[in-house]
Amino acid sequence: MSSTLELDQPTPDADGGELKVLFVCTANMCRSPMAEHLFAAQLRCLPSSTTWLVGSAGTHVRTGSQVHELVREVLAERGISVPPTSSRQVTVEHLEHADLIVTAGRSHRSWVVERAPSAVRRTFTLPELGRLCAAGRDGLEPSATASGASLLGHAARGRRRLQPVTAHEDLIKDPMGGDIGAFRRCADQISASIAQVLGRAAP
Repeated sequence: MSSTLELDQPTPDADGGELKVLFVCTANMCRSPMAEHLFAAQLRCLPSSTTWLVGSAGTHVRTGSQVHELVREVLAERGISVPPTSSRQVTVEHLEHADLIVTAGRSHRSWVVERAPSAVRRTFTLPELGRLCAAGRDGLEPSATASGASLLGHAARGRRRLQPVTAHEDLIKDPMGGDIGAFRRCADQISASIAQVLGRAAP
């Protein structure tokens, strides 16, 4: 598993054992890098038949911006060390080469789909993906193995089962401008959704 998403190669089929996951928020300073590292940390707790290539980027990144220091502090509290890292702007190439795009909210999902219409079926908000995977996994035998193909299958199965929810329920709230408590609550929400995605007990 890699914590860096390599996006300059053609995307392999998910059944081939590799899945490129891209987390997207606005500035790539808070929510998407937090999700990137929390997702990678939860994956490390599971055996996997998939090579996961996990990264993050933002829809509106300011030149010279970095991952927020409170993100790094909250992740460090959870045993995840993240050095100062420059924020990254999403490109159409990133979107076209990612197998799974996970956004902080519906506005980001709309932004993605407007620029890469072919990504519509593989782009979800994080809360949405968690709900879909949990619903799609319901009634199936639990698996201790994290698989990219099974994750996408669960999401597709769950989509046929669930009713729409409000935009608020599909949003990871932005902690920018808040104190460390806001960042901890954001990390808790992200972690809970990721646990649903992977079929794990909530951390």
